[in-house]
Amino acid sequence: MTRNENTYVEIDSDELAAWITVRTGLPLSMVEAVLDLKLEYMVAMGLVDGTGVELTHYDPADFGGNDDVVDHGLLAKDAEKFFGIPAEDAERVLDQELDYLDEAGLVTAEEETPQYGFEFLSQPYCTFNREERNAVASLYALLLREENLQRLGDALSVHGLTYDPSAGDTEVFVEFALLRDWWHRNPDETLRREFVIDAVRPPDAEALRHCSVLDFNTRFGVAGKVSTTFIQSPSRWSLPAMDQARRVDGGGPLDNETLMRACMVKWAFNIKPDLVVLARDRAICLEAKLESGLASYPTSAADKTVFSERGLDRVGQLDLQRFLFTDVLERDTTFALLSVKGDDHAGYRGLAWRPFVQRLDFDGMPKFFENWIHHLPDAGT
Repeated sequence: MTRNENTYVEIDSDELAAWITVRTGLPLSMVEAVLDLKLEYMVAMGLVDGTGVELTHYDPADFGGNDDVVDHGLLAKDAEKFFGIPAEDAERVLDQELDYLDEAGLVTAEEETPQYGFEFLSQPYCTFNREERNAVASLYALLLREENLQRLGDALSVHGLTYDPSAGDTEVFVEFALLRDWWHRNPDETLRREFVIDAVRPPDAEALRHCSVLDFNTRFGVAGKVSTTFIQSPSRWSLPAMDQARRVDGGGPLDNETLMRACMVKWAFNIKPDLVVLARDRAICLEAKLESGLASYPTSAADKTVFSERGLDRVGQLDLQRFLFTDVLERDTTFALLSVKGDDHAGYRGLAWRPFVQRLDFDGMPKFFENWIHHLPDAGT
């Protein structure tokens, strides 16, 4: 429901609660709890007079003073979090309240938020944006401030982090793709060949150092046209082709260990960890999740068939990131997983979205940014 301050009117709360109870069949105590929570929410927003209302669940500091939207979806989730009232029941109470006001002539159709149609922005988008890339980009902007980078380090027990663009000894990146960029920057075929051999550690390494470019690319199952003039990127390797490839020293097919490392190198070229801090000889790798789960590899049906036939276990997203930083880049790295609940996982230190972001300094950021932070999901929603 979207109205300005003067539109909110005094009503008989007991009569309203009784009316909703009759219409919904819900317990009176449940209805009263939802209505009381909404009143507290509106007082905290500054929409109605707060005389005699104790603010137990909301803090006016969480609102910017310019909000004029009562978010029924958020209220329903809060009712479930605070009182154990199912969110769908809380929404029924809030919907019936609107019906009561409408029938009593206390609110007109123009003053209500449309329930149907295409009023996409009847509420600010920042209050229901679910995109992880947007969240990561917002966090990236905050981590470009030295004090926030230090707070990230403190949260992960990695002390002494600083961000000084002029010094260049600490860098912050979103969607980290170092391997692909390094490969593009270094076209030297000898260097590329040695990198692949060092990363994969194949038993026919010596033969691979001296074979033709065509044999080298074929050995790693390059998908599509195979080059005869340059070493092709591991990102183009084909797992089914590698499964059928023969060693260039006259040996048989790739053993499981070599095939697995080749797959890990291929995937390491394709992944892009959400946020990475490079600080001298160490790094922080931060993976961020809002609603999606963690990925695993391989992903295609053909690749999964090869793994199944060979009896190989699938590789988790976080394990692959660890391989990238520890085995390939050989960087002392702290790994963290930013999620709604903030649970640790697979050796990754867990951070919860809302508590962590709220401890950062976002002074001077736009108003919608603070509103977005306030509407971040937390463990109770």
